[in-house]
Amino acid sequence: LYDFQITAFLGTTPADRVLIKSPTILVNPATTPRLAPKTIGTVSVVNGNTIRFNIFEAGNKASKYIFYRSEGGSSNFSEVKQSTENFYDDQNVEPSKQQYCYKVEYQDECGNTSQPSPSFCSVFLTSNRSNTLNWTQFVIPSDDTFPVDYYIEAIDANGNIQTVDVTADNTLGVKAQIDILLDAANSNGQAKFRIRGVQKVKLDIGGGTLVDFPFEVYSNEYIFITPAQLYVPTAFSPNSDGNNDTFAAKGRYIVEYNLEVYDRWGNVIFESRDLETGWNGTTSDGVSPAPAGNYGFKIFGLDPAGQKFEKVGSVTLIR
Repeated sequence: LYDFQITAFLGTTPADRVLIKSPTILVNPATTPRLAPKTIGTVSVVNGNTIRFNIFEAGNKASKYIFYRSEGGSSNFSEVKQSTENFYDDQNVEPSKQQYCYKVEYQDECGNTSQPSPSFCSVFLTSNRSNTLNWTQFVIPSDDTFPVDYYIEAIDANGNIQTVDVTADNTLGVKAQIDILLDAANSNGQAKFRIRGVQKVKLDIGGGTLVDFPFEVYSNEYIFITPAQLYVPTAFSPNSDGNNDTFAAKGRYIVEYNLEVYDRWGNVIFESRDLETGWNGTTSDGVSPAPAGNYGFKIFGLDPAGQKFEKVGSVTLIR
């Protein structure tokens, strides 16, 4: 329990000074209405294992903030941090796998605790359909907000970022952008995107002056990975005429590559781990010409996602 009283003095000298005291007010923190919740904040993905939850403060910060988190759209929030700072860098997350939501309570200098804030959630980017991006909404649970603009950003193999579209929706087809990224040098079969969300909030910056202040967040990165593409001829003629002299596969988006060629008895007569190195139609000694006919082969390896691929067939050697 706390007693509060206001004391004031009238007069400029001790002789004419008049002391005025207000009535004493008894305050019981247990029954005092809780402080109003915070309603302006952002949740933004910093990198692959960090999310920042930031509470906007127009004036002085509170004495203490108590942060809560839920995972994967759950309504069950657990306390994760108490801090004197108005932000929380959550490093115990996997932003590319699920959405994370946060709430905050704060305390004043007297230890009075606020009501819990509404939920603030990360923008979770994924793909529900081929060549299409889908993401959860960016929401600031304040009354004075404007519609959100989503900036779709493409990230090339060198980390350069290009805004490819702006939309108010949370679904967008990006086939053309995927093709551009895949055709670029060093793409390794990957096309990477992220979402930048911008929402304006009408804020009073003092003296009744209102401004439309933009708040910005980032989603996780989403990567389209193209499986290995392999093209294998059905015949070749090693006669040194410059046309189809070797049996070699063509392909792209291949991280590991292995080629084995077998004779009619199943013996390996040629091996290669280089997509550019094919079989020239010789026997296992690499010199003697192999007779015309059909030869079995197996091609196997890994694509950029680490998935195994394999192709088994036969090729005709023509003399």
